[in-house]
Amino acid sequence: MMKFNSLLPALVSGITLSSIFLAGVLPANAVTLDYNVNGLFDDGATFSGKFSADSITQSLTNYSITTSPSGKLGATYASGTPGNSYSFAFPFDPSPPPLGLQTIFTQFPGGGKADNILFLNFDGSIFAPPSSEALNVGGSEIKCLGYPFCFGAATPRFVDSGTATLQATQPIPEPLSIIGTLIGGSAVWRMRKKLTASNKVKVKQ
Repeated sequence: MMKFNSLLPALVSGITLSSIFLAGVLPANAVTLDYNVNGLFDDGATFSGKFSADSITQSLTNYSITTSPSGKLGATYASGTPGNSYSFAFPFDPSPPPLGLQTIFTQFPGGGKADNILFLNFDGSIFAPPSSEALNVGGSEIKCLGYPFCFGAATPRFVDSGTATLQATQPIPEPLSIIGTLIGGSAVWRMRKKLTASNKVKVKQ
């Protein structure tokens, strides 16, 4: 009869391989951070909306920010909408003072219309939970005839005040853990198979 002690190494081996594999491949503390953002421009117009930031890929998973109309300015910047996109850059506009990495939201209406560009700067990382309740937001909004060549499309307006408030953090699913489960489960399956074979031999005897 095969004793459990003789099968224990197979089980331990499977679990150990699973742990080593996951520790080397899976990201730690992967979360999506959901923010509400709002503020006021120097012309009295406002902006508000939300965005989600992936802490591992350092990217935005979705966003929707609307600026109220004033003069020729005013738009909705939303992920998943044709002609809308975003990018990151170091701030170059000294008014207001740069506040961390700059997020550039762009809306390309098409049809010969000027592009809408929203620049938002944050005074901390949007990819880690802020130490305070909210991040301060600076930036500006402009209208361009083919960014970065903005020839007289509209006078830019600047953010007087703004905040980005963290609403929730959501764990990001880790699909690779399935592989680790299979590795550990395979060891258990082999152990049960050997135990079954041992029992059959015992019965014949």
